[in-house]
Amino acid sequence: MSTTARLTTVVVLALLLAACQGRLVARGTLPAATERVSTPVGTAEFQSPAQPSSRPTQLPSPTAVPTSTPELTLMVPTVTPAITPIATAEQPPTPTPSPGIPPRGQPSPTATPTEPPTPTATPAGYCDLALEKTLFQQVGTTSVAVTLTVQNRGTVSCSPGAVVSDPLPAGMRQLTEVQVAEAGGQGRWQCVSTTCTAGESLAPGYAANLVFTAAVEPGVTLENCARVTVNGDADPANDARCVSLSALLPTPTATPTPVTCLLGFEKAIQLGEELSITPGWRATLRIRVQNAGPEGCVSRWSAVVVSDLLPAGMRLQAPPVANDPRWECGWSSDALQCEGPPPEVGRVVTIQAELAVVREAATAQNCATLEPAGATACAVPSAQ
Repeated sequence: MSTTARLTTVVVLALLLAACQGRLVARGTLPAATERVSTPVGTAEFQSPAQPSSRPTQLPSPTAVPTSTPELTLMVPTVTPAITPIATAEQPPTPTPSPGIPPRGQPSPTATPTEPPTPTATPAGYCDLALEKTLFQQVGTTSVAVTLTVQNRGTVSCSPGAVVSDPLPAGMRQLTEVQVAEAGGQGRWQCVSTTCTAGESLAPGYAANLVFTAAVEPGVTLENCARVTVNGDADPANDARCVSLSALLPTPTATPTPVTCLLGFEKAIQLGEELSITPGWRATLRIRVQNAGPEGCVSRWSAVVVSDLLPAGMRLQAPPVANDPRWECGWSSDALQCEGPPPEVGRVVTIQAELAVVREAATAQNCATLEPAGATACAVPSAQ
């Protein structure tokens, strides 16, 4: 077939295919990635034989084609590729870390610990003088008996110089000097008017009643306040007490309130023979509860409880025994508890127990408590 016939055949085929597909695609030309190429129906683009195309030429058949006449082959793709824009990879948003949660891949920040408030600890040894006050009217008079009760509820002795003062308000006048009744030691009180000063230290468990009589003008209503002060007192909240007194009649009909009995509380640990197996000593523990009066007083409680928790190095060897059959005691190797009625005026209830004290505990302080009186008595083992 001649070259002219061949070209005519190609053109006819191109027109038929273009009519079906709507476009002509030159063989060897790839569609652009972002652009769609279309050819008007009935139009074929080819190159002049004088200007060879720079595009590669592919032959549709094994028939040789002169190199001087480039051949155009129409390629009609069956599927028109969709134009897919080149997507720019988006960086994922950087997550905002929640408080306390570090971003992934990063080390956790070191949290600064919050120091908890340090509780105020009660010192191992402390002095605590507490004051109680009562007033009662004497029958048939406008006089009142004033009772000031001082007690060391601490675990060590209070220094000398404790002062109890009861300044009388207007309408109240002192009639008698202050009388002192003590338990658990000797304070050597010196009183001027209604102010008394202790010349000696006051041991744990020490207690004293300071009593005097005062006249009250008829028809007056007043408040009488007293206070105890001492250097190093651990609890100022229990240092002052006030009592209100309503108008008094010349001949009162009410029954006067009796004075509350004063309970003394003492403790001692006496070392005895040395132990043969464990380095240490046998020892005797004695706890005393005393009713120091005054005469005609009334106990505030129907029963009191003595408790003693032993420190490390001290152990009970036998059940504790009270000299009052109305008292009952319970115990374990490192604690005892006894309960019973308060003793009568002038009487003493003594609780005794046998201990083993190792050498390391020979200087350890041991404290017992008397409840509900709130008294404390402490002792250190002694050879005397």
